[in-house]
This record gives sequence, C-alpha cells and structure tokens, in this order.
Amino acid sequence: MTDVDNRTDEQRWKDFEKCVNDANEPAHKAGLEFIKSALTLDLFGGAKSWVSMVRESARSGSNCMQHLTLAQREKVIERLREKQEDKLLTPKPKHL
Repeated sequence: MTDVDNRTDEQRWKDFEKCVNDANEPAHKAGLEFIKSALTLDLFGGAKSWVSMVRESARSGSNCMQHLTLAQREKVIERLREKQEDKLLTPKPKHL
C-alpha cells in the first residue's frame, strides 16, 4: 500500500529547496542547484560545464527530485534538452 502525497506545489518546492540546502557533497549540491536553476529559469549561471552539471544532477539529484511534481520534473527535462540542442548547434572552439 502506498502513501498519498497531499503536499501542495509550494510545499513540494520548499521540501526540494531544503533537500538542496542540506546537501553535503559539493557534487550533489552542484547537481541540485542545476535542477533548481532550470526550474527557476536562471539557467546555467555557474562556472561548471553543462555536461558535468547534467552528470552530477543525474547522479545525485534523484533523492531531491522526489519532492517535485511531475510537471516540474518535465520542465527540468525540457531545459536539459534545450541546452543539449544548443550545445550540438554551437561549434566547438579549436585549440591551436
């Protein structure tokens, strides 16, 4: 038997933010901050590369992602896809 989650979207967001803030490992926190920034449209403002942020969020963000609604999760995935498309369309600089 499963428990019904009756939290409001606002409460889910607060729980997600608490999970992000409680993260101890730098990689975990960076991944979660990436997810948080994707949801708040303050995209990719950090110094880390997009690829490492995605890897970190995939590796360590799942515990906090449980607090998000399906719509919020889909928004994260949509932002990741948009950024991936941008990355594929942007030519890489050549090193001499």
